[in-house]
Amino acid sequence: MSAVNPSIALLDLLERRVRRRNNAFRRRASLLVGAGLLLSVIVVTLTAPLITSYNPDEIDPLHPLAHPFTAGHLFGTDSFGRDILSRMLYGGRVDLLIAFGATGVTLDSTIMRIVDLFFAFPFFVLVIAIVAMLGPSVFNMFIAIWATSWISYARITRGHTLGAKRQEYVLAAKALGYRGSRVMLRHILPNVLSFVIIFAMVDAVGNVLLGAALGFLGLGAKPPSPEWGVMISDGQSYIFTAWWLSTIPGIAIVIVGVGFSLLGDGLADILRAGD
Repeated sequence: MSAVNPSIALLDLLERRVRRRNNAFRRRASLLVGAGLLLSVIVVTLTAPLITSYNPDEIDPLHPLAHPFTAGHLFGTDSFGRDILSRMLYGGRVDLLIAFGATGVTLDSTIMRIVDLFFAFPFFVLVIAIVAMLGPSVFNMFIAIWATSWISYARITRGHTLGAKRQEYVLAAKALGYRGSRVMLRHILPNVLSFVIIFAMVDAVGNVLLGAALGFLGLGAKPPSPEWGVMISDGQSYIFTAWWLSTIPGIAIVIVGVGFSLLGDGLADILRAGD
């Protein structure tokens, strides 16, 4: 057989390297875009006093339902003359707190029986029941989400832990005589934690929507506190005459949701590539 042409071999090598770089870029693209979206929202909400001088609860009876791009009101005003931009920025703090706080607080036969008991009830109905019992407020909404969201984390953690215990690297660690605590913390936990982090990104999207839904139903933040769900609820009566009241906070919820989704997809791609 004739020898392989060195130039062809070199071209093949370069092509494989370019393909690997392109794959690596695609894996990280969604991660970077999602992180960029969320970081942008976090920055603008935390720097709200530098962006707008309006108090989000300040009523201006002389300028109700001002259109977007009105002088002094970039996003217009609501039916009470309150600046929409300031309410968007300060309200974003509440919704991001729901996304990160309610998702971040989150094992065998007795706990799993409790999990099964919770799973017997529809999640949204259970949250509404808890908030209705405790009373509408942001703090009580947190309690309701904390009291119910741990169920999914318990199932995911338990399932992946049982699967990891049967992997060869865990069996090898046990054969070497490592203590159970070391096997759990050094070998099982890092692998299980990656799946939990990915699920947390998806769960954060659900918590943002849940917080907005509770605010829309009057079970979340109390008026006049700015919160995107409350703002959507307040604007529904003016949807044909002042569309921006509901549309702008709705767009903000979509942006945060897309950011978390892309972040989760990017993490999943990177972790799969490392397997």
